[in-house]
Amino acid sequence: MRPQRMIRWAWSGLGALAIAGGLSLLGGAAQPAAAAPFCMRNQTMTTPMCIYYDAAECQREATRQGGDCTVNRREVTIRGGTGQYCLVTSSLVLSCHYPDRDSCARDARLQNGACTDSPGVAPARTPDPYSRQNGY
Repeated sequence: MRPQRMIRWAWSGLGALAIAGGLSLLGGAAQPAAAAPFCMRNQTMTTPMCIYYDAAECQREATRQGGDCTVNRREVTIRGGTGQYCLVTSSLVLSCHYPDRDSCARDARLQNGACTDSPGVAPARTPDPYSRQNGY
């Protein structure tokens, strides 16, 4: 009779363990995961991969895949500035004074950051009457 009791206890213990494990899995799934501040995207992706906490690592992977490293707007608040584009570094320092994406992307590579559109600024295609390239 003694071995049967031991077997019953072992099965009831395993059942409680399985129930506790299942509840912890459900609890973990119910909590939203924090997303990273930098996203890598390329032409084949439908949604950007926001898994990078280091902009330099994001930039390396984007270059390797022929893509682009950008900022996760759900995680990083960008207030904007005088330029069309903002540079965001890994330490989340913003500089929003770039008139074109090329100059922003160049500095992003040099400073290990990512370039993103500046919110609340006129579209980049707006002619600048004081510029020799974009003037009338």
